[in-house]
Amino acid sequence: EVNNFTPYAALRLLADILFPDLEHILYFDCDVAVTANIEGIYQNCLNNPDEFCFGTYAEDANEGRGEMVSGVMLFKLDEIRKNGFLRLARMYYRHKIYQYPDQHALQASGRIGHLPIQYGYLYLLDRQDYLPPIIHFTNELKKIYDGDWDPLRFYRRYSCLQWVQKGLQKLDVIAKDEEE
Repeated sequence: EVNNFTPYAALRLLADILFPDLEHILYFDCDVAVTANIEGIYQNCLNNPDEFCFGTYAEDANEGRGEMVSGVMLFKLDEIRKNGFLRLARMYYRHKIYQYPDQHALQASGRIGHLPIQYGYLYLLDRQDYLPPIIHFTNELKKIYDGDWDPLRFYRRYSCLQWVQKGLQKLDVIAKDEEE
């Protein structure tokens, strides 16, 4: 079965090997924007003795049954090295066919704690009356890496993120001044 995922999407499955000196990591896909301080949820995960891996969930996905979304995850690597969670996920990834290969391999490997949806928000952002702390530009949100990327249209649609556009414009001015 062919899908549109590259092997790079599965690099998170190597975290326990790639980062041997780290006790834990917070993983983000490249299409994630962090809009607020997330230290609180990070510390809550680290202080949870019952879980070693956390991910966000799309509550209405999978015909209403919900599904873990692997774009925002926290891994307690020390515990994962002991229990073999990612080693098992790598085995499933290599030997089973999944619609979302690395994500489903993770799900098959053991329990994944739930991060609240606002820590990987992926629905109709322009209809929200608050700005989620972490936004994942997938599903109904316009993917920020699509071929027809238009920054002007993007920032008009998601006016809550215009502060990012203004910051990038300031950086452009600073870079231009440094070139001259």
